[in-house]
Amino acid sequence: MSERLAAIGGRLSLGQPGTGDRGFRLVAIVPETPAPPPDGKARLANFPVVIVRDDWLLGVVAVQQAQLFLYELFAESNKPMPSAGPNQWSSKLTPYQRQVLEGLPAAAASEQSVLAARLATFAAFFREAPAIAARSSIAWPGRLEEAVRSYLEKQGSPLPEPATAGP
Repeated sequence: MSERLAAIGGRLSLGQPGTGDRGFRLVAIVPETPAPPPDGKARLANFPVVIVRDDWLLGVVAVQQAQLFLYELFAESNKPMPSAGPNQWSSKLTPYQRQVLEGLPAAAASEQSVLAARLATFAAFFREAPAIAARSSIAWPGRLEEAVRSYLEKQGSPLPEPATAGP
């Protein structure tokens, strides 16, 4: 209980200090600072916000997070591997994976740039991720993919269709 309270900035009080009150009281103090934003992966399906707000800088961040997610998926799929320092990003990839990531366009804060980079990034993701899951004996979450695709299609931000994976 106290761990959960601490996570939201609360505390457990054993009575009122200085009053002689010995009763147990739960005092939850909500912090004034807002909670941190959700994990970037949870925001990948929220691209319509970029379009509605016409916030192409937010679009740049969304594309970068999708590209980071693809990098993390590649690096995780290569484990176990020899230990490398935290700044050894390229050494955690196969030559093919590095080529895929290096070939992705960097988004600039404009509609055309963000949309092109998003399309290329998700095309690479949906080409590579199911094959990585299969090699790892993990069932691809097809129902989730279909639901996200359907939602984004209805919102006017469709995802590209998957293509054949590389090596």
